[in-house]
Amino acid sequence: MKPIETLLEKALDRKSRRLTYKTTYSHDNLYAWLKTILPTWEIFIPQQEVKGSSAPLSFPALSDWPSINIRDTVKHWIEEQNVENKDGLLDGLCEPLAFYLSLKLKEDVELGKFHSIRRSYQNIKSELDSLEAVDAAQLVLGRYINQVQDSPLFWGEGIVGSKKNYLFGHNLAKASILEAANNPAVNMMPLYVLNYIFDGDELSNNELKNAVEETAQYSLHVVGLVFDIHRSRLFIADSNGALIPGSNMEFLSMPLKTRNAAAASTKVSCFDLESKKRKHIFSSSKVFISHPDGVIEEGEYISTPSGKRLK
Repeated sequence: MKPIETLLEKALDRKSRRLTYKTTYSHDNLYAWLKTILPTWEIFIPQQEVKGSSAPLSFPALSDWPSINIRDTVKHWIEEQNVENKDGLLDGLCEPLAFYLSLKLKEDVELGKFHSIRRSYQNIKSELDSLEAVDAAQLVLGRYINQVQDSPLFWGEGIVGSKKNYLFGHNLAKASILEAANNPAVNMMPLYVLNYIFDGDELSNNELKNAVEETAQYSLHVVGLVFDIHRSRLFIADSNGALIPGSNMEFLSMPLKTRNAAAASTKVSCFDLESKKRKHIFSSSKVFISHPDGVIEEGEYISTPSGKRLK
């Protein structure tokens, strides 16, 4: 079994263990990998922006849905759908949110409404936040809950195989993307991204063995790839928006690069591929959130194996 496939199994079993591979806190590595597959295509990724301030502007993220004031209503709606592991679904929404975001981005592209990745994300997020809780839940979760086929097959026509066929860094995913780029029937697909969720501390072997919280573990995130074949454009639909430097979730760098044995860790990365570029402007998972009305507040992200949400 290839190392990347072994890591996929580890990400799915959700057991705490030390990180032995290098990580990255941005989508740039994903962009570079996609460029090797589609070198002539224009690729749009969510990116942090810094404008005359040490703190970057927050990127619109759907992962803070449902907000705390509607969370109980959404949970009650999920319970009415007879969903198993309703709490797990509510805390691991990255795939249904990626699917919803992909559908809305595809709609923007098809209707000629796309102007920038940031604006589209912001408009989609604002529209979702404006809906009544149950209406939003039906849009985001309805198809996911009622899917006849398991992931990744429920994403639509032309999606075949298993998660490793759409796994960032895997040769099978390269083949899937190339095929989709030449098939008008496939306008979007999932891309599963290996990541690591850091703990705030360096955990002992005993603490790792007895961990009950979802921390210090490999995890599987999901983003959508939206294809605009006619204009040779590809859009990344990530419900987390842009990764936040200093947060406790980072993508595994591709191709995989092992840390030396002494660097195996559970604590927020200090040996990752871009450690010298890291700006320690956040404490752990703190981030400054700028709202459309100009109000800026300090928030905190809670990471789960399937993404992060705003606390």
